[in-house]
Amino acid sequence: MAFYYFVGGFKEIIIEEGGALNFRIAGNFFYGKYDNRQVEMNFVAARDLILNKKVEGELCVVAYKSDTLKEEYIAQFIGIKLVEGAAIPEGFEERVFSADQNAVVTLDMHPIAMPNPEEVQKKLTEFAEGKGWATPGYFLEIYKPDNSMIVHVLKSP
Repeated sequence: MAFYYFVGGFKEIIIEEGGALNFRIAGNFFYGKYDNRQVEMNFVAARDLILNKKVEGELCVVAYKSDTLKEEYIAQFIGIKLVEGAAIPEGFEERVFSADQNAVVTLDMHPIAMPNPEEVQKKLTEFAEGKGWATPGYFLEIYKPDNSMIVHVLKSP
């Protein structure tokens, strides 16, 4: 219990309402079984571009949620949230995600103590529903160099 406390395991998930945002993300889309090696390959390719300073930005995963997803399947756009003016790396496509409002959770505990993505997504969805927001059916996960993570849900227009 002491170790779990030390790594931040008892931290509460706090949701904050945010204003407008506009993210340019260069990445690759994946749809398939969650244990497919391509998921890891997409993640590593984006991470390595950032670590090797070939692209300026932050590692990002857009996790699509749909009632039509088959069991054990995922739909993700894995890539780099580009800083303004950054070029799109070869072999990557660009997608833009924007909204006038969003809700955000910052997870700053050690990765082994982080809540599972479904729990965070559920809380963000409940927050958005409580505000009367329609959401676009995806969550934006930004991975920080210090191993923290920020998760956004956007308000649909």
